[in-house]
Amino acid sequence: MRITLKRVADELGLSVSTVSHVLNGKGGSYNEATRKRISDAAEKLGYVPNASARAMRTGKFGTIALIMSNDPNRSMLFQAMATGICERLEEKGYHLILSILSDEQLTDPNFLPNIMRTWMVDGILVAYFNNIPKRFEELLKDNNIPSIWLNRQGRYDAVNSDDGPAVEKLVEHLYSLGHRNIAFSEFTGATRVKGSSMGVRYDTFVRKAESMNIKHTRWGTDEYTPRKDRIGLCQKFLTKRNRPSAVIALSPSNANPVLDAARLLDINIPDELSLITFADDRTDLSGIEIASLMIPLREIGECAVDLLLKKIKTPVKRVGSKKIELDYHKGETVSKAPKRRK
Repeated sequence: MRITLKRVADELGLSVSTVSHVLNGKGGSYNEATRKRISDAAEKLGYVPNASARAMRTGKFGTIALIMSNDPNRSMLFQAMATGICERLEEKGYHLILSILSDEQLTDPNFLPNIMRTWMVDGILVAYFNNIPKRFEELLKDNNIPSIWLNRQGRYDAVNSDDGPAVEKLVEHLYSLGHRNIAFSEFTGATRVKGSSMGVRYDTFVRKAESMNIKHTRWGTDEYTPRKDRIGLCQKFLTKRNRPSAVIALSPSNANPVLDAARLLDINIPDELSLITFADDRTDLSGIEIASLMIPLREIGECAVDLLLKKIKTPVKRVGSKKIELDYHKGETVSKAPKRRK
């Protein structure tokens, strides 16, 4: 026999409306003890929400879609971000479906406008950061499809890390330690994507370095550098007479070859070379904790859900984008600039 809301309510001696509010993610006005009693009882009794009945009653399906491109160079979803999305949706009584689509599907005027009804979803999260088809954006807007972009720059309908100010503070910090020659290592070509968080990091670094009269170089190109070639490339830069005293790496995978090259050349980190990266968690490479600008991926996922649920209520109205601050973790790889070699 199917367990109903009334059965849960009778078991607890509460009203059906109270139990319904809590189990449907609308129990914020009830105290924590009451919410826990209800959720525990529902789990013990084996209560399963009737999605069809809720959809008929509220006009909502209780499901969100996450769209990604079938090209891995144009879409990315980090574990921490996915965790933030899933946990916040669960708190709000929603489910998530993931779909990986081609550009042909995303720009099909017969496919995208019907996606809400066909998939039975209330809104869409978009994890797509590179070469976004303009027609896809137009279809989302023209058909009033509630959607929020993940980790994308923009004034409206997006959530991203606030990379610019964090990079500026980092350059200022390195300058205060005497660093006047700083490199930026990036071997995947990701910084060429204008408007993306990765592009903002590099562009801000260059702009800030030039404004402070800091010599700067880029290790890597707009094209992908195979992993087997990265250590050798770093060695070439590090053996130059006027090598940098600090390196900012786009990610731990871009910091690792710098660290390995320095060790092969007996260059001490951090006494002779400071190293900083961007990461979503504390990063330990070869037993050294790397100084990091911490990307708030989990918070981005949570905030994206909050914005989308807000937009679902008024699909035609744009919502202001949110920027989440990055924290700096000192680690063990930053020190004062060494004296210049003669």
